[in-house]
Amino acid sequence: MMQTSTLEGFCQTCPDPQEVAAMLEPLGLSLQFQSAVSISYSAPYLPAQYHYQGAQGTEVIFLAGKDTPENGTRFPPHRSRWWIYRGASHYAFNLVAQEIAARWGIDWLDNQESAQHSVA
Repeated sequence: MMQTSTLEGFCQTCPDPQEVAAMLEPLGLSLQFQSAVSISYSAPYLPAQYHYQGAQGTEVIFLAGKDTPENGTRFPPHRSRWWIYRGASHYAFNLVAQEIAARWGIDWLDNQESAQHSVA
């Protein structure tokens, strides 16, 4: 069982957002917010974002594309980026994390491992 309250993952594929929604819905999560791709000359490219939440507070954020690191940060090679935030249920959090990992081959990083992406 995972004891952390936040997981971050980088995925080698970028699933279709409808496929993500269809997988999360039976787990009790529904789309709460989405934003389109952001292209700006003054800021890095930001892929579309999808924010899901369950009744017990478990949240999933799916960034549907390659994320651009800020200065001083590096990311592993990836085609999509994910976060899961634990709500009131450890069970729901673990189940969602395991299902996403099994479906798309994500190795989750906890808060401390994520902080290691920063470059000194």
